[in-house]
Amino acid sequence: SVSATNERLLEECAKNERSLSLINSAVSELEQAELPKKLKKALIGDWRLAFAGDQEAADMLLASKANPLLTLEGVLACFSKGDTMRAIEVSRPFGPFSNKRKVLEGRWGLEKSGEVRWRYTYMMDASSRREESVPDSVKGAQTAQVAPDCRPQTVVCRL
Repeated sequence: SVSATNERLLEECAKNERSLSLINSAVSELEQAELPKKLKKALIGDWRLAFAGDQEAADMLLASKANPLLTLEGVLACFSKGDTMRAIEVSRPFGPFSNKRKVLEGRWGLEKSGEVRWRYTYMMDASSRREESVPDSVKGAQTAQVAPDCRPQTVVCRL
């Protein structure tokens, strides 16, 4: 069943040592299900990044570049009614420093094919100051193919 596959996928993503073959198998199963008739409505809400297959996939939601001195504590993609969206990132630098928050804000839309497209227009730093430019890694339109989801738990996006 889809819910059992969803549960298996989330359990595997939560492990420190993940099986990529199990993750790919579960994602393939979820992709075979039918998309919801009201996909845009199903996507509205806050989605926690549980796993990214590679740095390129993660970069589409991140304001910071990965490095050995920075640990990501959490990433949320928030799709709102209308066409506004934001990606919230909380990171912890190495050492006795406090967590940092960065927020990418922009607009999103849904194509008939099931692709989600978004473009960040600005970034908010930890002090809630609006910075006009977004990092080079997320400039321009971002696109992801959406697999059927098991709302409220999982949405799978493919580059």
